[in-house]
Amino acid sequence: MTKELLMESVAERSVLQMATSSLETLSALIGLTALGVRPRPAPAPAQPTYTLNEVSEHCWADDCWLVLYDRVYDVTRFLSLHPAGSDIMLESAGRDATSAFHGVGHSKEALDMLKEYQIGVLVPEECMWDSAK
Repeated sequence: MTKELLMESVAERSVLQMATSSLETLSALIGLTALGVRPRPAPAPAQPTYTLNEVSEHCWADDCWLVLYDRVYDVTRFLSLHPAGSDIMLESAGRDATSAFHGVGHSKEALDMLKEYQIGVLVPEECMWDSAK
């Protein structure tokens, strides 16, 4: 093999290696596998389920659960922090408070805060919203 052919072969190999490396990097960034299919994300851990009857047992200032959009929240620690006072939340203690919550027009920050207090979801047969199913 002549020196020119050898250099051309090395240059072609180098370009091919760079292209392969770039393709692998791009594939990793967009989640492709060698088969061209994204792997399925791991399923979210199953959340505990509760019935409305179970939620109704938690209707006290020292044990306060609410249902919002089919999700169950233990808001006991939040009662004293609520801007409108604990009484407004205790009116819906142990019940579905979605209408009251939605009707007030809570901020995005209030919605984000809910995550900290979520303890589960309603059983599927008692859900009224698609979001918890």
